[in-house]
Amino acid sequence: MPLDQVVDEGAEAGHPKRACGISRYVLWRPDKQRWWFRRRVPGYLVAIIGKPEWRRTLAGRSRADAEHEAIPVLDETNRIIALAERGNWPPISDDTIDDLSLGWWRLFQLDRSRQIRNSDGSFVWPNGRDRLDDIEPKGWALASEDDLSRSVRQFLTRAREWRHPQAPDEIRDRTEALLCDPKRLAQLLKQKDAMARLMRQCRILHHEAAGGYLGEGEDRNGATSRILDMIEKLEIDPRQLLAAIEGRKYLAPTHAPAAAMSPVPTTPLLPVKFNDTEGDDLIAKWATWRKVRPKTVYEARRIMRKLTDFVGQDDLTRLARADIERWIEHLDQQGAAPKTVAGHLLTLKTLTNFAVEKEILADSPATRVNYRAKPNPRTKIRAYRDHEARTVLEATRREDKDYMRWIPWICCFTGARLDEVAGAASRDVERVGRYWTLNIRLDHRAADASIKNVGSERRVPLHPKLIEEGFLDYVNSLPKDGPLFPSLRPDKFGSKAGTATKKIGPFVRALGIIDKRLSPNHSWRHRLIEEFRRIPVREDIEHAITGHSQEGTAPDYGEYSINTMLGPAIDQTRSPFDIRSEDGDADKGNFVAVAAAD
Repeated sequence: MPLDQVVDEGAEAGHPKRACGISRYVLWRPDKQRWWFRRRVPGYLVAIIGKPEWRRTLAGRSRADAEHEAIPVLDETNRIIALAERGNWPPISDDTIDDLSLGWWRLFQLDRSRQIRNSDGSFVWPNGRDRLDDIEPKGWALASEDDLSRSVRQFLTRAREWRHPQAPDEIRDRTEALLCDPKRLAQLLKQKDAMARLMRQCRILHHEAAGGYLGEGEDRNGATSRILDMIEKLEIDPRQLLAAIEGRKYLAPTHAPAAAMSPVPTTPLLPVKFNDTEGDDLIAKWATWRKVRPKTVYEARRIMRKLTDFVGQDDLTRLARADIERWIEHLDQQGAAPKTVAGHLLTLKTLTNFAVEKEILADSPATRVNYRAKPNPRTKIRAYRDHEARTVLEATRREDKDYMRWIPWICCFTGARLDEVAGAASRDVERVGRYWTLNIRLDHRAADASIKNVGSERRVPLHPKLIEEGFLDYVNSLPKDGPLFPSLRPDKFGSKAGTATKKIGPFVRALGIIDKRLSPNHSWRHRLIEEFRRIPVREDIEHAITGHSQEGTAPDYGEYSINTMLGPAIDQTRSPFDIRSEDGDADKGNFVAVAAAD
């Protein structure tokens, strides 16, 4: 599939989506030894967007990290394509629209005053007064919406010929700078969304001064009196009017004869909610379209509840950029980890970009909100020290639960991720040549199971110490077609790793290992990698064992490689029980003091 094909076959025409996967846009640059994002702009949009492709260097060192980092970039390019296809690119800011509307209003006033200048050069205002501010409302009133549209377009096309007689100011300077730029002006005139917003602002300025178009002032006064009479006579409930006013979006007035007013207003348009008790909200739509996992939906709802609780409302159409920035500052001031804050913002941007893509929202308020997570050395995960590893492994010998007994041992000697071990089946332990291995694959797992990346599907030789501990005897006692840990039940999201995390984490902390930089499960991987660096072993062998993404190297090693490369590398790694400090077992003692001093 070509790079510029951005719409899936099952997607609605003109609405790009990410169901095709992101890996096709994340490429390896051998000359830079870095991952980068590259996506071609559809040919028919190159002239509108102004570039043939998007390129961005990614900071992630593995494919998985690079793809995760590229998700918001892909969402942003999807948003640009959707806006360009609707004729709304590049976006015109609200500040620019405000400046243009004020510039039009000033020049409209001057143009109207010139039309009624006396032969001697003096002004005669429509109401006979001598001050611009004292003109009667009818003096400014245009005849209709068509007249307003004609006046605004004339302002945009002729304003370069006009020179405002008043002293220069910022609004005038910004307005003239835009109107004297033919390219930007042409972009504005082509954009339906921007022109609609400009007409709305100009209409507001006109109606504030004129009370409406010619003849509408009397109609408005009459309608107001009629409504007040209906409320006084109990013909209409004022709460219904309030509900309609608060819920209905702005609609441009039409010129067709108005229908007779009904005492019961029409149903107002619903706001765009993040979380809704009936399940018909933005997150539910996003989950359906993107086919995201239940746990991801749960996390998105939890994060958005934080936002809505902070701003005091759950309506995306009322969410402003300033609200988001205040929320980010609040999270930062409350001591949230930088990665947590960045993750919360990424979730919000993903949801708002989806809303823009599906035309639920005109523009995302989070687009220009940026937060860079600074690395914090105090929260960087470290490896198990040998005395800590011995303490944990010895403590598991006293556990009755199968997963509490064996998962720490397997993670220690294989470097496998927790979910890779927790979801394994008994027949995934198999012999390859002279080595017993743990075959990490999807074949024997739940239908919705996944692995982190392509390199994660692998066979890891078992360390002699693990076999000596009796792990194979345990495996032989299990049914051949059953799970590796029968007593380990999935959590509410269907994840066995989730249950194991909640059990093993407190178990390790209760042993006195409280350093937050140590992850009770993931730090085993760091320990094994440190052993590989000590030996050392080739980087591709290390990646084949730990399941890191490998570019240009086949991760599916066969029997020869297991017996001649992977197995010997595992054999060379030391068991925590084979390493003692110079003071014997003196380093087993006060983990609290060690963690505090480290």
